[in-house]
Amino acid sequence: MRKAVQFLIVVVMIAAVLSGVFAAGRGEAATTGERPIRIGYTTPSFDISDVYEQYLIGMEDRLKELGVNYDLRVASPARETYHHEQLTIIEDYVQLGVDFLVVGPTDFKIAGTGLAYAKRAGIPTFVVNYADPHEDPAQQALQYAGYKHYDGARVAADWVGDYLNGQGKIALIYGIPGAVTEQRGYVFKEIIETEFPGIEIVYTHYANFSREESYDAMVSILRAHPDVDLVHAISTSMAMGALAALREVGRIQDIPIIGWGGTIEEMDSIARGELRGSVGRLPRDIGAATADAIHTVMNGGTPPLSVAGPLVMLDGLESIREFIPRDYYVPPQDR
Repeated sequence: MRKAVQFLIVVVMIAAVLSGVFAAGRGEAATTGERPIRIGYTTPSFDISDVYEQYLIGMEDRLKELGVNYDLRVASPARETYHHEQLTIIEDYVQLGVDFLVVGPTDFKIAGTGLAYAKRAGIPTFVVNYADPHEDPAQQALQYAGYKHYDGARVAADWVGDYLNGQGKIALIYGIPGAVTEQRGYVFKEIIETEFPGIEIVYTHYANFSREESYDAMVSILRAHPDVDLVHAISTSMAMGALAALREVGRIQDIPIIGWGGTIEEMDSIARGELRGSVGRLPRDIGAATADAIHTVMNGGTPPLSVAGPLVMLDGLESIREFIPRDYYVPPQDR
């Protein structure tokens, strides 16, 4: 797959930033001699799924289409749970004097502190992966381009209710306590409990968006509830970790697993008949929306505060072919 930028994932300290230990990419110059705008991009991790790289590809492609001359700096914490490191990255970007800041928060609420810091410094800030803004005006970014994750919970819950015909036992693997787990996991649980009384949630576990911890959670599920009818893991990394545990004991076809994100790894697994489904999204469109917002600000305009992308259940080749553009992903059967 084409890489938009060669990046180095680092634990960032101010000294590291000032010495240039950041990955950088540059778009096509709009006019000769024009100083490129400096964009700082920080994500929870590039390891948990490919979604943040896909955001980046979409943003860079659109910036180039618009003829924006830019210098891109990319960094993420050592782990997606290291919220303090992302706050340090944001502070470093501010000290470095970036012109625009794009943040994929490790935690939506905690990120508000960094957003407020950047806002006080007068740096236009854009949040990706979330469509709902922070309520505190002091923390509010110029734009939130992403998803209403609770809508994805509705997609997943309705699909599970239909798939199980309203009857069965399921297990739920959460991520880290916070906005994503609340919107994807807790809302899913509430819908199942209130609208599908014949479906029993027999096991819940916080796996911290970790592939390894989700593997361990699936092992525990198999021991405690070997007759479980379905497992829902609310991220790519956790879905694939749970799937690995089933593969090891030869039960992939016995216990359906659905994930969240519709990443390339998940779609490959769905196409192979392993992962049963995933809540799918189009991250490159969100990256393009962020680029449009940056371009709007450069030209003195104000971008829309919220941009929400669609969410659908990808549960086979037909749904992948229908929803996913071929320049983003092509199933192995069609290559």
